[in-house]
Order: sequence, then structure tokens, then C-alpha cells
Amino acid sequence: MKLPPWAIEAIRNGVVDVAKKASDPNTIQRVRQQAAELLRDLPEQASRSLDAMVKTASETAKAAVDQGRESVSKWSGTDSHVFSPCLNATSTLLSCRGPLGNHQVGLGVDEDVVQAGLEILRGNCDLTSARDHFRNALSNSVGNSETRVLVAHSFDAAIAALPSVASNRPMVMHRSHAIRLPSGVPIPELLGETTIEYHGGAEAYSRQDFPSQHPMCVLLADDGRHPIEPREWAGAQTITIGVIPVATIHQPIDGIPTATELLSVGMDLVVVAGNAVNGCPPCGILLGKPHLIEQIESSHRWRALSASETELAMVFAAVRATTNPFQRLVETNIENLRSRAERMATRLTGCGSIAQCQVTDEDAFVIADHRWSFPSRQLRMKHDSLSAGDWQAALNKGSPSVFAATDDNGSVVVDLRWIPASADGLLSSQIENAAGGS
Repeated sequence: MKLPPWAIEAIRNGVVDVAKKASDPNTIQRVRQQAAELLRDLPEQASRSLDAMVKTASETAKAAVDQGRESVSKWSGTDSHVFSPCLNATSTLLSCRGPLGNHQVGLGVDEDVVQAGLEILRGNCDLTSARDHFRNALSNSVGNSETRVLVAHSFDAAIAALPSVASNRPMVMHRSHAIRLPSGVPIPELLGETTIEYHGGAEAYSRQDFPSQHPMCVLLADDGRHPIEPREWAGAQTITIGVIPVATIHQPIDGIPTATELLSVGMDLVVVAGNAVNGCPPCGILLGKPHLIEQIESSHRWRALSASETELAMVFAAVRATTNPFQRLVETNIENLRSRAERMATRLTGCGSIAQCQVTDEDAFVIADHRWSFPSRQLRMKHDSLSAGDWQAALNKGSPSVFAATDDNGSVVVDLRWIPASADGLLSSQIENAAGGS
């Protein structure tokens, strides 16, 4: 008997509470180890371990599992008119869907990150010194005494705070770095009335394009195709600011920029977007030298741009965590994806409405520009009567909504890289339902 989707989801959402509430230290360790195995293995393998895991937990821990199940039922049922949960079966993690742009479609933050925010939202917390506490805790979490951290309520808001550090220096940008942000707003439009000096051409970046005058404030932006090069400014009397829409805070992941590494090789200030890659809710994170962070924090505009205490708590929980959902999906090995894809293909081939279902091996990506790729497996399916577009639309309208792609051959393409193994059964059911058969 397959493990029901709600049970897998409940275990995932409740595992932190399970570990906290189990009374015996040895039980805590066993629960954590077995929970990790459940989440990384196939649902069929997980189902064989569920009974053993629940038996080792205390009665309080079992109650946490029940609470997780109730939460899943609540959001998939009565509150579905507010929003529809979704599964990202496209090959792209960060999507430009919606007003926020580059948000995590189908991939949320960890339960302990959400819980940190809920503690404040309940309204029974003493927030007298909360901002100072989170500011200091965040700075300590990046592991560098010369780095301080601020959090803005959005990525755009963080960039809007940058004129505060220019002081009497001219703000200088290469034309190729005047990029449009994930929100759709070009960087220069967020800098207000700041005078910006543009140098170089729109397509090619070169250090020689910049003037030799010093001091100045140079803003470098990662366009998702070409990494920025902070080393070239070493020794110059220049404030160098990096704007990075896709980056981790301090944990390296397969070539993705890391804010603390950029600071260590010459950047004075780095602005990172909070998103699925770093396990944060949508926000803007500024990391840099203490005197620059102090200039931003003391400016008259920062009060309107800073994040709330709730957002600060969630970012702190995400930064101090040792892993996040994105990292766990990246670490899923290709054999696991292949086995899952083949098992799903076998099931879906038995659906009378599905005329064809093949497993393919193209890469998946973090962003649409394909700069960061990971090996993956896909299902390419054709319906016996529906067009690929109609089938894709039916998947999108389901609950949970399934985001899939189509190809030039008229197939619906479902990629598994950004789908946790615990959702395979639900994904298969949604495909069958949208196909109109079982």
C-alpha cells in the first residue's frame, strides 16, 4: 500500500516539532535520521518505514504528525479560494510568474522558518529590542566579524537604499549592468534622484570602460548570464556594490554566487534577493562593511524600506539553518530521479487517455537563462485527444496546480528535479485527473 500524500507532507512539515517534543534524546536522534531517509527515498520505500518511525516517537510527537495532517487538509480544502498550492514540474526553479518575479513556484521555505515568523505574528512577543537582536544575530550567523547584515522588505527596497552609501562619491554603472530586476523594474529607476554616470557599451563589460577617477561608488549587477568580477577593484579607493538576484548567503552550491565569498574577494557591499535558493521568504538582504551598513540604517529612508520583525525572524531562521528545500532537491541524485520517472511512467501508461509517456534526460535550471543547470529526468506525454496546450491548462487549473511545459512535438513535459519525492503520488494523480482518465 502506497503512503498517502498527506502523510508524507505531514511528516515533512512536522519533523521539527517531532524532534523537539520527543522526550528521549535517543528517540530524537532516531526520528531525525528516519525522517531524513523518508524524505530522500521514494514514496514506496518511505511507506515501509513510516510505522517504525511513528512507533519510536512519543505520544506528543504523534500529535505533531496529526497537527501537520490537519494543516495540509486546511490549506488544500477550505482555504483554496485564497490561493492554490502548486507543484513546479517545469525545468525552471525561479519563475517570472506574478508581480514579484523570480519567486519560488512550488517550493516554499522550511517549517522552522515559517514557525519563527508565526511566533511574532501571534502578537504575544516582546519586540522592544527585537530589531537589534535580529540584526546582531544575523551578522553573527554569516560567520564574519567584519560583516553586518540588514534586511529590506523586498529586493527592490534593498536597492533603493543604496544611494545612502554613495555620500560624496559619484555613482558609476556600466551600461551592461543597468539590468531589469526580477520585479521588472530597471535598477536605475530604484535609485531615485541619484546622479548615475554610465560607461561602456550595452552588451560587453570591460574594466577599461570605467574612468580612472577616485573615489567613486561602482555598482555591479549580475544579469544571470555573466558573473560579476569584484577582484579587478582590489586596491582602488572605490566602494564596490554587487547586486545579485540569485545567490546563497554563505553556503556554496554548484557555482551559484555566495554573498560572503564576494565580500571576501573585494566587494564592499552585496545585495542579495531572498528566494528559494537561500531558503528565505521574498526580501532583500544587504551584507557589507559595518560603516556602510550603518550609513544605510541611519538614513531617513531606511525606516520605510526595512523588513518587519516577522520577516527578520524568518530570514534569521533561514540563514542559520544548515540546509533548505532547494539544497535538498539539488542533492537528489540522478538515479533517484530516473527510478521515480520510470515508476511514474509505468503508472501513467496504464491511463487510457494517455497515448504516450516517455522518460527523457535533459537538464533542469535555476533560472530561464540556463546559467545554472542540474541533470534531471522528465516525462514527455501525449494525450489521445487533448492538445498539449489544453492538457497543460487543465493541469494548471487543478488543486494543487501543476506547472508543466510543452515542447515543439506537441507533448506535455513534466520535469522531476524541483518535485520532492513525497509529491510523486500526488503529481501522478493530478496528471491522470487532468487527462480525464484513470
